[in-house]
Amino acid sequence: MRKAKSYSQAFKKALTQSITAHIILLLIALIAFRNQTIPTEQEPIDIVMVEITRGNSDELGDTPPEVQHLPENTIEEQKNPMPDAKDAITTAPTRVETATTPPAVDSKTMKEPEKAVKKPQPSGVNAQMAAALAKINNQLRQHKITPQSSQTNGVEGYKYGNTSKPTNILHMPAFIQYRAMVKAKITRERLNMGSDPNIKPPVININISGSGTITSKSFARRSGNASVDAAAMRAVDRASPLPVPPESIRAFVASHGFSIGF
Repeated sequence: MRKAKSYSQAFKKALTQSITAHIILLLIALIAFRNQTIPTEQEPIDIVMVEITRGNSDELGDTPPEVQHLPENTIEEQKNPMPDAKDAITTAPTRVETATTPPAVDSKTMKEPEKAVKKPQPSGVNAQMAAALAKINNQLRQHKITPQSSQTNGVEGYKYGNTSKPTNILHMPAFIQYRAMVKAKITRERLNMGSDPNIKPPVININISGSGTITSKSFARRSGNASVDAAAMRAVDRASPLPVPPESIRAFVASHGFSIGF
């Protein structure tokens, strides 16, 4: 019984509080509604008409302003306005230089610089041969070669130099060069004959065939010393066969021959 009474009292208390809260909320709503401002009607706007009087023609001017005729170029300029100074400046095209790289060089294809080839120093015999050739070339340049008979003065040359044909042969460069080659080869085969001033160098006449073989040989002048003469003749024999003579003088050296001095 006590629990039922406590429940009823609590319910009544809650109900009373709820009703009181609702009444308070209703009063607040009514007060707020009354305090709202009611919009007033707008006042009418009075429109005043103002009449503008027309002035004199002298003051206002009846005539329209004169139209100035502009030249056509001015009109075109107005149609096409001048470009801006910044736009008018044209920048010069920059020249682009492309760096050209040299082609790659293959180390295998590169050739080593050629070393200077040293000319071999001429030996004693080669030096004598070179000196003889230089002497003959010098005589050719000076044009002072004169045929001499080896039978009269004992010097080397054409052994029968008293006719016109041998004289012409002796002036030929082919004959002069061939005779120098023959003398150089014979000189390489000779032995040392000494340097006795009382011994004259021997001179030997030789005839050469078209193949370079010595067909005949004889003394045009002896030295007066049997050993020297034998050494000279032995050098001629050891030098055979000699170089083949050129075709232009082949018949001449085979039939007439020439002399070689030591």
